Amino acid sequence: MLGLFDQVDQEGGELFVALYELTDPELEQRLLQGKDYVHLILSNTGADDAENQPARQALHEAGIDITDRTVPNGHIGHNKFVIYADRSGTPKAVWSGSTNWTDTGLCAQSNNGILIESPELAAIYKDYWDRLKEDAGEQSAAFRKENCQAHDVKADHGSTGVTAWFSSNTKQKNKTSNSDAPEDVTAVFEVMDKAKEAVLFLVFQPGSPSVVDHAAEAENQNSDLFIRGAATDPKAAEDFATSLFHRSASPGTSEVVAAAAINDQFGWWEKELLKASPGAHAIIHDKIVVVDPFSQDCVVITGSHNLGYRASYNNDENLLIIKGNQLLAAAYATHIMDIYDHYRWRYTLQQKGGSAWSGLAIDDSWQDKYFMKDSLAKKELNFWMSAANLAMAETPAPKASAKSHGRQHH
Repeated sequence: MLGLFDQVDQEGGELFVALYELTDPELEQRLLQGKDYVHLILSNTGADDAENQPARQALHEAGIDITDRTVPNGHIGHNKFVIYADRSGTPKAVWSGSTNWTDTGLCAQSNNGILIESPELAAIYKDYWDRLKEDAGEQSAAFRKENCQAHDVKADHGSTGVTAWFSSNTKQKNKTSNSDAPEDVTAVFEVMDKAKEAVLFLVFQPGSPSVVDHAAEAENQNSDLFIRGAATDPKAAEDFATSLFHRSASPGTSEVVAAAAINDQFGWWEKELLKASPGAHAIIHDKIVVVDPFSQDCVVITGSHNLGYRASYNNDENLLIIKGNQLLAAAYATHIMDIYDHYRWRYTLQQKGGSAWSGLAIDDSWQDKYFMKDSLAKKELNFWMSAANLAMAETPAPKASAKSHGRQHH
């Protein structure tokens, strides 16, 4: 993220920024240092805007080009993206993802960020940024209508397809019980419906309908899918717990388990904190779906969009559907499984205590679960073996050499 500031400092150019929250002192300072080239749209975080107000005042006093975007009550200006334009004013790159410009967003939550160096995509984002500025916080009918279209570009010399969507993009300004499916979320569901091997996700509070509901539907349609996911639980309004989603040992059913911290102090370590503070809302703040990450048809879905109907109806959002980039998909899949396994183990400790682990088996019985029909372990083994096959297919065979030895790594 800060690399874009460094690039402008070294090469010249401008940054066009759209933010929801701004409380991190280091990022605020970089904005102040870049006052001659930063153009900022900063949304309100509530009726009183108490969270953003100190930074907003400092930026205004410094003379930065700042647009105060106050969206209607119940809606949020949820974007967090940066566009880099070169010295000639040509947009060149876009930074997007889920990371708010706050200390908790950077240091105390699960988040992701992505930099895409594509003049075509950057120009599309710049057009959206201009329309955000012109809209003046109304989320007008004209603004919503212009957002209701997919923008398809090619990246990596044509090997990667990228589709960008922007919100708000529905005729109604609020989701109701009989609301039509927004076109951007429908596009996400269509990607999930085509999954052949796996659907993985991390989400914050997507509401319903959302990708969480649709993952369950995809599982019902294809019992062989490997499905894993985790979400900051929207039903646990007081605790802001985390829920994990995976297929159970019984075909056609899923388990939902709540995450936990390790409550014991051990060794010289203090006991874990599940979240940054008792009042913190987010544990997992990512908004990611990955489909078939180890296939040529892999898809990564990311951005600020919470991946449910409500975000498309109510919020300023951006959403990226990235197809065919296996290295990116593998990286995002690894991130999802890392977060999932982190909480899964802690949940097991919470439920089973001292019996969560009973030691190593002294015979080969420990392997049984990897060969049992419909077992979670077998399904997960098959998932990671497909990753190993991909890695082997893409790694050149080592050349024979008298100096070769058993510690070569590929």
